[in-house]
Amino acid sequence: MTSSRPEIAPKPVLLFASQALVLALLLGYWPTPRAMQSDLFRAQANAIYGGDGRVALHAAAPGRSDAGDTLMERTDADRLERRWVARLDAVRMVWWPSAVLLALLLASPLTARRRLVGCVLGLLWIQAFALGRLGVEILRAEAEVQTGAAGAAAGADVSRELLLLRTSSEVLNSNIVVIAAVLVAWVAIAAPGRSLVLGGLARVLGPAARLSARSDAVRPPS
Repeated sequence: MTSSRPEIAPKPVLLFASQALVLALLLGYWPTPRAMQSDLFRAQANAIYGGDGRVALHAAAPGRSDAGDTLMERTDADRLERRWVARLDAVRMVWWPSAVLLALLLASPLTARRRLVGCVLGLLWIQAFALGRLGVEILRAEAEVQTGAAGAAAGADVSRELLLLRTSSEVLNSNIVVIAAVLVAWVAIAAPGRSLVLGGLARVLGPAARLSARSDAVRPPS
């Protein structure tokens, strides 16, 4: 007796795109998991980067919506005052990439087991990526403080380090890099090249492709 794996029919790409868009919006604005994900991210960051005289993250007091929902501060162990304070948006760093990746995986034609495993692995990947970006932000904040207190003697060396950290921070936090991280995870898990078909999009692109091929055929050689 042989057992066969369940076959999943390919899905038209237009149907997939519309489902993924709706799911991304529903998940992205769902308040309960948004708050839970931010709390989880702060707890993990404190476990990795926190400790006596190190970095601590906690929820910021309600205020401007564009100012961020998380306060990150560094307090020296031998002093009570804070060394530096930064404000982050954990929802933008973690939840929105997670919501988009979950939407892509839920809309993809996958078996239930592969979808479940893919969602778990995808969330772990987004969390690890966000924690890595946070580490760069911490190094940048430390370099900013050192630059202010370094003086003229070590100013050149610190400035080069700070310039590198600023560039790394801007690159890692750019939308294109975050989108690329989400798409890489989705492609690795869902293999959309085998599970999605053009469907109705082929009928839209078909005349344009034929017209382009016809124009190339009648074009005189150069």
